Amino acid sequence: MGLMALIAIAVSHWKYKWRIRSSGGKLPPGSMGFPLIGETIEFFMPSKSVDIPPFLKKRTKRYGTLFKTNVVGRPAVISADPDFNRFILLEEGKSVEMWYLDAFAKLLGHDTTTDLEVKTNVTGYIHKHVTNVILNHFGPERLKDKLLPQLQAMAEKTLNAWSTREFVDVKRDCAMSQKKLLNIIEREITERIASPGIRKRDLLDHLLEDMKTQTFLTRDFITYLMVALMVASLETVSTGLTMTIKLITESPRAVQELIVS
Repeated sequence: MGLMALIAIAVSHWKYKWRIRSSGGKLPPGSMGFPLIGETIEFFMPSKSVDIPPFLKKRTKRYGTLFKTNVVGRPAVISADPDFNRFILLEEGKSVEMWYLDAFAKLLGHDTTTDLEVKTNVTGYIHKHVTNVILNHFGPERLKDKLLPQLQAMAEKTLNAWSTREFVDVKRDCAMSQKKLLNIIEREITERIASPGIRKRDLLDHLLEDMKTQTFLTRDFITYLMVALMVASLETVSTGLTMTIKLITESPRAVQELIVS
């Protein structure tokens, strides 16, 4: 009994120290959650509501739009303040530096044990370069003039094919394993490198061309970047399109105004 009591006291003390641990700077209010896992479980808990995610709503109500937490084993400060977020974006490379989790740094081929300043400067440069390349191919004008017509044609072709079937297992038809997707992209990269005279002038061509001047761009990096772009856009685009269709169908007047415009 005495040993169990000592263990309970030690765990309680550890949990207390974890929650109130201090740093050299001034931090906003918040909670560090449980030892090691922090508030990771609640942070990633899915919500079917179209409202603000419960994790964010609960904490902004208690602590305000700026609060500290701990997710995926890392202490963090989360901001729900648009003005502060804009300030951070404008100060990138000045008073703040871009930084990623160790898992992403390893994907980029960086040694996570190296100096933090060097690591953040390198990942910050990579982030800026990749962002500029992506915006060059997926900017508003290019989306409107080239990509949207292609997407519309693909959607119409798929829906027409589905219309002749008694039922459609959408999940099975749309699902593709990461391994299969990686193989397709790797094969496409191999074919394009083997045929340098044939160019489609798309994002992949741009990245392959930049391999000649940017040392961080490797075949593995480009492969995983292409997959990451698909995965990252899946949740936001699918949710956005679903909500757009839902809200438009509930407002016939909005539909008419969109048709006119």
